[in-house]
Amino acid sequence: MQNNPYIGPRPFERSDRDRFFGRARETRDLLSLIMAERVVLFYAQSGAGKTSLLNTQIVPALEEEGFKVLPIARVGSDVPCGVEAVSVKNIFVFSALLALAGSQGEIGQPDSQTLQSFLASIVDDEHPPIIIFDQFEEIFTTHRDRRGDTRGFFEQLRDALQAIPKLGVVLVMSDDHVAGLEPYANLLPKRLRPRFHMELLGYDGALEAVKRPAQNAGYAYGTGVAERLVDDLRRNQVTPNGDPSSSGALGLYIEPVQLQVVCNRLWDNLPEREEHIITWPEIEQCGSIDQALTDFYESVLWQTAQATCVTEHQLRDWVGATLITPMKTRGPALRGPAETGGMPNAVIDALERQHLIRAELRAGAYWYELAHDRLVGPIVASNAAWEQAHLTPLRVTAQRWQRSQNTNLLYGGQVLRQARQWVVTHPADVEDYERDFLTASDQLQHFKTRQQMIRWLIITASVIGMIALVLWRYQHRVPRNNSGPLD
Repeated sequence: MQNNPYIGPRPFERSDRDRFFGRARETRDLLSLIMAERVVLFYAQSGAGKTSLLNTQIVPALEEEGFKVLPIARVGSDVPCGVEAVSVKNIFVFSALLALAGSQGEIGQPDSQTLQSFLASIVDDEHPPIIIFDQFEEIFTTHRDRRGDTRGFFEQLRDALQAIPKLGVVLVMSDDHVAGLEPYANLLPKRLRPRFHMELLGYDGALEAVKRPAQNAGYAYGTGVAERLVDDLRRNQVTPNGDPSSSGALGLYIEPVQLQVVCNRLWDNLPEREEHIITWPEIEQCGSIDQALTDFYESVLWQTAQATCVTEHQLRDWVGATLITPMKTRGPALRGPAETGGMPNAVIDALERQHLIRAELRAGAYWYELAHDRLVGPIVASNAAWEQAHLTPLRVTAQRWQRSQNTNLLYGGQVLRQARQWVVTHPADVEDYERDFLTASDQLQHFKTRQQMIRWLIITASVIGMIALVLWRYQHRVPRNNSGPLD
């Protein structure tokens, strides 16, 4: 249907305010805290909807209360083209000033100013200014070669707060990075104790987020349909006592991103009709929840493959082998200095930004897993279908050879040369067992070639020996006596 009231996997923007539901309590409590305190730490799990809450509720409400909310800032941006990073005095301050100056026009060289000098040039007595630093964990996760700039940033923030009494600051970050703030808490008012933690969507909030957008669009869910939808979204894959016949336990929370993905796709597939009641059979007919999550997974893979150096095949192999256990449950992957489970960390970061995976800090190390148990089934099915659709003659034969080790299946001649050529042009799509198969084919081909050469040498030697024997006999034959007897 047209006029889809669900936004899908992207964050809510300010223009989506009339489509954002389920966070009334969080909005009220966080807004009150920001208005009462000078510095507030707002933290939650990745994917809980922090940015969406800010865009649709907090920022508009603060402006309605008379505050001047500056452009939302980030501290982890890369320096723009033409600027040498080594020439920047403080990389985190520089990034923040670039964002804050976005709506203020040209300010010359941002690095020539401090947070205090820039803010002093734009504040007025009528509207108290508020800075919101979104994804503030970037001060720990980006520009790792500039660790010394971290304290300098907090010192500049302290100086700005002291010089501008009406200035307010909101630090927004993922909850697994909060502990990193402790060494700098003494630089900020009240040692950064004013804090607000937001959980994932609970049952009641998720139910409102499902029902209200549809109601505003003139539709309603039938009796128990929205409730059934929410229950399916919060159902855990792990079953009690390992009983495979169980449908799984109901969790406490729902991933906001998954809720939007599912509802967005289901709405797109609902037919146009006069009856404005959405039924469960209609939902199942137009597209199951599993299919909606499958579409989300495949969309993330496609976008990641387009933006990075890896192929969809590599991504599917990595997710299936690294993040899903043989028991079909979520498995963790430890982040290394450059790779996570053999996948470049730049790719891992892209998957996390799109909320397919989630990071958790454990004993000073980051571990990644799928964002929710509910994704396991759709991912397994999608990978199996993709693998079946992309079976090549080489793959089919290599799989048979891997199981049987039958040398009669090995390639040779023109077929082997064609397979080798395909591998050269598709290196990222080749499995290890396919390479083993081709290596065994090469070895058999070389063995056959050697055997043929040996047979040729033997035959050649035999022919040469026979010729030599004939020649020798000819040269040493006994002369005939052609004269008759003497008279």
